[in-house]
Amino acid sequence: MNDTFVIMGGDWNCVLDPSLDCDGYLHDNNPMARNAIVSLLNDHQLSDPYRVIHTNKKAYTWRKLNPFKQVRLDYFLTSNELLSVLDSVDIGLGYRSDHPLVNIKFVFNKQSPERSHWKFNTSLLRDKEYVNLVKNTIRETVLNYVATPINGENIENIPKQYIQFRIPESLLLEVFLMNIRGKSISYSSWKRKSYSIVKSKNLLMKLRQWKKILQRSL
Repeated sequence: MNDTFVIMGGDWNCVLDPSLDCDGYLHDNNPMARNAIVSLLNDHQLSDPYRVIHTNKKAYTWRKLNPFKQVRLDYFLTSNELLSVLDSVDIGLGYRSDHPLVNIKFVFNKQSPERSHWKFNTSLLRDKEYVNLVKNTIRETVLNYVATPINGENIENIPKQYIQFRIPESLLLEVFLMNIRGKSISYSSWKRKSYSIVKSKNLLMKLRQWKKILQRSL
């Protein structure tokens, strides 16, 4: 994989986040396959663009009626560098298949974008909402990979030596980093959009005030 930009997609037959991508499942399906994809994400700096745009949205690409189950098995994996030109990712309708169409759209500038690496904005460490988001992400990841079920509300009070995981600690660290990175990119994008909206509203308010002043002067 020596290309500058990588886009992969299809039916992966497993999910990246069971808490968001599964409904009606009693057990964690294909954990070894997910571990392999997580390693792929970290080794090649890839992301799930659907989760970048739809952070906590629950949507599915396959379902079974009896017993009722639904799961998001179909998704894209793209280079992190492509997230800056990502426009949309949506799940559409299916045609001659029990899986729907997954659409992804990129909008490129006229100039070819240079390869760059995502850099963490350290100012987020002073953002209480972001800090809580990271804490919740860590808690959810722990609950997804513990060997035996534990009470998520009291997880901070359980001694670490009594918590066993289904995957090696080195791989668990990669999962933590992948999940936190994805949440951080999504949160930063939302923060920038919110700031732009507020800035536009303030500018519009000032223009209206100036308009009133000019009308009075005339």
